Amino acid sequence: MLNRRQFVVLLSAGAGATLLPACGSTSGDGGDGGDGGDSASPNGYRFSSIVSIGDALPGGDTVASFLPQFVWVPGETTHSLFFQATGASGMEAVFESVVDIASGVARVVETKMVVSVGMTLSDTTHPLGTRTVDREPCWDVNESRTFLVVVESVDVPPALYQRRNGEDFRRLLGRKQLAEADTKGRMKAVSMGDDDSLLVVAEVPIDEVETEGPLSLIHFPKGAVSGATRLVTTGDPVPGGTLLSMSLPMLGADGLFAFQGLVAKTDGTESLCIFTSLVDNPAALICHDHDIATSADQIYHPRLSREGILGEAVLLSGGAMELMLDGDSIFVTGEPLPTGGTATAVLPPVFGSEGHVFFTGSSTEASELVTWDGAAVRTVLAPGDSIDANVVSTVVFGSRSRQADRENRLVALVTYEAPASQSIVLGIPV
Repeated sequence: MLNRRQFVVLLSAGAGATLLPACGSTSGDGGDGGDGGDSASPNGYRFSSIVSIGDALPGGDTVASFLPQFVWVPGETTHSLFFQATGASGMEAVFESVVDIASGVARVVETKMVVSVGMTLSDTTHPLGTRTVDREPCWDVNESRTFLVVVESVDVPPALYQRRNGEDFRRLLGRKQLAEADTKGRMKAVSMGDDDSLLVVAEVPIDEVETEGPLSLIHFPKGAVSGATRLVTTGDPVPGGTLLSMSLPMLGADGLFAFQGLVAKTDGTESLCIFTSLVDNPAALICHDHDIATSADQIYHPRLSREGILGEAVLLSGGAMELMLDGDSIFVTGEPLPTGGTATAVLPPVFGSEGHVFFTGSSTEASELVTWDGAAVRTVLAPGDSIDANVVSTVVFGSRSRQADRENRLVALVTYEAPASQSIVLGIPV
């Protein structure tokens, strides 16, 4: 089980604490949650392991531990799981496992290392002509398998590197390119769309000494520096008042974007909004207003579906956590989870298809993966379920937005009861 503070730590590992943010009840009738039905197909899904502790990694290493950072990218014939792990040698890296699911279960064709701590990349702006990945990589990948990583090196400002079609990394964006967009180059947060477009929150120094200044939200169409557009800047008038700060950008389909903003209202109070608009018409911002939660454990994370639905996880002023779709509540802590127990925490929604929204709900007893179909919630995976003859102890899902696809297939990180181990598993509807 995860308490609310642990949920905050998990979410920050893939969102607010990184440059890439990628760096949702009314019924308790949702399946047995444990020992009912086919043990290989709990609650209408067939689960199988993709990668587990002890599995082989490139270079003769083996998986020692996982981070809760993993992304599922579907394809026409084979699919990819991108995951972050530490090897038995101590190596920290992001890997891609190519997965065949033709038989109805996951079969890994090959596993490749994508980027690792210690890797050297070309950088013509650096005196040495290269830069080294000195810290745990912050990354994202889209449905085209374009891989984006923020490379942070000692005494060098962060830079964005991109890899397309498995080719070598190229330096895409750094201080120089951001300066051309009139920001002087301090990146704060980045989101990548499926067409490789970027949404960047960057700081604008106010003098030559580079005193900290306002933040701007900048759109780079298809990742191109030319044609960059500044969408909004702190200090601008926005619906409800004046924009004080911004974070958590999200770039959706067809030019739709979202971000979290803190607004100074005309009555002297402040409020958090999730703003949405189109990159072609940024002035038409819409504010999805909420009260500021007083708890230091606040979670507030926007996600956009392929159809443009806004999903949010909100910690409300009274301490309850709520999942919302386009402003409508679909689940609130205090409600019963399908397997029993009262929900104490939730992670942000992950969108599937045909109206399905997936999220992790936690009670004082356990955490479970739940789906909402527009009318009711039901369990997809919970402690007590069996996968590959192993009994599930905990489930982690929702740290990234790309953990379910258009076929409602999904990936989750599970811990087993005995022997104590972990796997990233694939769930396929049956």
